Amino acid sequence: MGNHVTLSLMLVPVAAAVAFRWWRSHEGRGLWRLAAPFAVGLLVYLYLPFSASSNPPINWGNPRTLEGFLWTVSGRAYHGLAFALPIGEEPRRLAAWAGLLREAFGVGGVALGILGLVYGHWQNKGISFVALWMVVAYSAFALGYNTEDSIEYLIPAHLGFAMWVGLSQLDEALAHRLPEGRRAAAMGLPILALAAIAARAPSTASEVDASTDLRAQEYGLGAMQQAPEGAIILTWQALDAFPLWTTTTRSASAPTLPSSLSP
Repeated sequence: MGNHVTLSLMLVPVAAAVAFRWWRSHEGRGLWRLAAPFAVGLLVYLYLPFSASSNPPINWGNPRTLEGFLWTVSGRAYHGLAFALPIGEEPRRLAAWAGLLREAFGVGGVALGILGLVYGHWQNKGISFVALWMVVAYSAFALGYNTEDSIEYLIPAHLGFAMWVGLSQLDEALAHRLPEGRRAAAMGLPILALAAIAARAPSTASEVDASTDLRAQEYGLGAMQQAPEGAIILTWQALDAFPLWTTTTRSASAPTLPSSLSP
């Protein structure tokens, strides 16, 4: 429920679109109308000082003050991780980047994306530019972010690559090259693509389904059960801290393990 600070990377193509429209027609009023719904989306941040004012057990950044608010929304705690990956780790990260791209789109999808990159700018220069920026900017950020879960930052990059796949317009290209009686077969390519996505949906859903993964709950409940009352627990990483935070907010006292989580 909100957005991520890396969304600010999209200000580059937005600013380019505004400048281009102003250069072409000296009229950018239509684009500036987007400012109102954008501001409405930022209202989600009002929840931070509102929630912090009730003194919750977990009060990340204490956003009741202006300093704490800016510290929280800017992700200042993580600034040191950006572009901090050791050089020696880059080849492994690049290999993972390529493997994830192939896993997400398949060999055929990667080929279509490259085709859209090469020829798509002739179809729609604006969309091609935005897609290129998304792939390059977010890939660079993900490749340089010094955490093992930097994979999440590739989501916008994959969205941009999907735009390249669409810009390839393979079905339309085949429709013009095939005899008139076979053009309908070429137009069926999007249907085949949707069918392929639908066929992979069950296996993909089982891979990402975490409803039966209780490791975090077991760890948090077990640690709270063993700790003396009023103890201070020191953690070194988010994988330790977040389960304990969740457990702390559930009960003010040390909880007991339910039967389903017992060893």
